Amino acid sequence: MSFITMGVLLLSTFINYILLSNNNTFRINEKVNTLVLGDSHTKYALNDSILSNTFNLSQNADSYFYSYLKLKQVDKKNEQLDTVLLSFSQHNIHKCIENRWLLNKKHLKSRLQKYMPLLSVDDYRFILNNRPSMAISGLFSQIVYPAYLLMGGNKYGGYEGLKHDLLKEEIDKQKKNGYRQEYKSFNDSPIETIYLQKIVQYCKTNDLTLILINPPLYKTLHNKQHGLYNYYEMNFSNTIFLDFSKLEMEDSYFGDLVHLTPSGAKYFSELIKNEKLLNIENARTRNILYK
Repeated sequence: MSFITMGVLLLSTFINYILLSNNNTFRINEKVNTLVLGDSHTKYALNDSILSNTFNLSQNADSYFYSYLKLKQVDKKNEQLDTVLLSFSQHNIHKCIENRWLLNKKHLKSRLQKYMPLLSVDDYRFILNNRPSMAISGLFSQIVYPAYLLMGGNKYGGYEGLKHDLLKEEIDKQKKNGYRQEYKSFNDSPIETIYLQKIVQYCKTNDLTLILINPPLYKTLHNKQHGLYNYYEMNFSNTIFLDFSKLEMEDSYFGDLVHLTPSGAKYFSELIKNEKLLNIENARTRNILYK
C-alpha cells in the first residue's frame, strides 16, 4: 500500500469520524428513554410507534458486535437513555451464527461500509484478527460513508412490518427436514459471548438497565430452548431476562416460525404497553420474568 493511498484512507477515516460525531443519526427524541437492540426478532416484534418511550434500532442479522457499537453511539448522544432491551434467543448465542452472520465475508463487506466510523481500535483489531482481508477492504469501502448520511433515513436499523407469510411452508419444512441447526443441538458462540459481556459491562458502568428479551416463537419451538436457558444460568443469571417466547398467540400473528407479522407485532407491543410488562413485578406476575 503506497503512502498516498494510506494517507487518503486515514483522511477518509478522520472525515467520517467527524461526520458521525456531528450527525443526528443516533440522536433520539428526548422523551424516549428505552433503546431496543438486536436482530430481526426484535426488529419485527417491537413496534416503537406503539411503545412510545422506545427507539427500536434492531437490524436483520445483527450480531452483538453491532449492537454494542450502536449502544455506545446512542448512549453518547442521549442523556435521557436509561434502559436497553436486547434480543436474546437461542440463535443469538449459537456457534453457527459466527460464520452465518458476523464473519460471513459478504455480510461483513456490506456492514463495514457504514460501521467503520463506529469502530474503536479494539473493535477494528477484532475484525483484523478474524478477517484480515475484510478489515483492509473495509478501509476502502468506508469512502462511501458520507453518501449514507446524505441519503437520509436510518441505515442502522428500526422497526419494520414483516413482509412475508411463510408459516405454513416452514411448518411443513420442519416436519420434513427436522429443526434448524440452532434448535437441533447447541454450541455457544465465544465471540457472541464476548460482545454480550461487553454490553452487560457497558450498561453497568453507565447506569443503564439492561433487559434481555426473548420475543414470541411459534409453538413448535417452545420446548427447544434448553441451550438458551442453560447458557443464561451459567453466564448471565444476574441480568434481567424476560422470556416472551412461549406467549400464547394466534397462528396468524406469525409470518414464520420466529418472526411476527405486523398484526402480531401490534398485539405484542400493545400487550407490553397495556400490561406494563417491562415492569419487573408485572413480568413476574405473568411468569415472563425468567427465574
